[in-house]
Amino acid sequence: MNQPVGLSDIFNKLSKYRWGAHHPDCSFHDHHIIRIMNHPFCLGCVSMYSGIVLGVLILFIMYSLNFNWLTIWLIGLGFIPMPYLQMHYQIKWFKIFARVGLGIGSVLFIGGPLFFTAVDTKGNMIRFFVIAFYIILARHALSRRQKTMDRPCDTCTEGVFPICSWNKDLIIEASKNEDLDEEGREFMGMVAQSLTVPQNERMVLALSASDFE
Repeated sequence: MNQPVGLSDIFNKLSKYRWGAHHPDCSFHDHHIIRIMNHPFCLGCVSMYSGIVLGVLILFIMYSLNFNWLTIWLIGLGFIPMPYLQMHYQIKWFKIFARVGLGIGSVLFIGGPLFFTAVDTKGNMIRFFVIAFYIILARHALSRRQKTMDRPCDTCTEGVFPICSWNKDLIIEASKNEDLDEEGREFMGMVAQSLTVPQNERMVLALSASDFE
């Protein structure tokens, strides 16, 4: 006899983003999403990885033009403010610009010293210093990002992911799932009803993080 589907199985399904998106691809997350051939992808990741590819090309072009490692490193250092600025300016075009810059800057910052310093004691010390410095900067930026991260779900009026209007069709489908246990089907039915009627008629009220503040 098959074990009835539980709410945990339903929530696991509801909590999955579309491949490569890393966010719900609803209108509230539009500044986190870039669409390629109508498929949503994470704007930050696509932009940064594109910057890394460009950075590798720029790195070897600069080296072929006889730029020394220190000049390349200093140019990479000039891109450091990008992720910090992006934390405070969540405009889509600027986020693309900043993330591409982060990718380019990271390659130049690490690649110049890593590949083009002398293979001797001094060169190895430079490599160690640069990589350690980059790790410190990255950890600091990530720490700051956690404190200033833009979370559209916190103020969304359409529920709280994954129980929100973005998943409405899947929630309605789950409420009719004959394999779901009785209590789970009853609960999902109330949630589905609450996503299809005016707020004053809802059986379940989804509160955002800002509602608790």
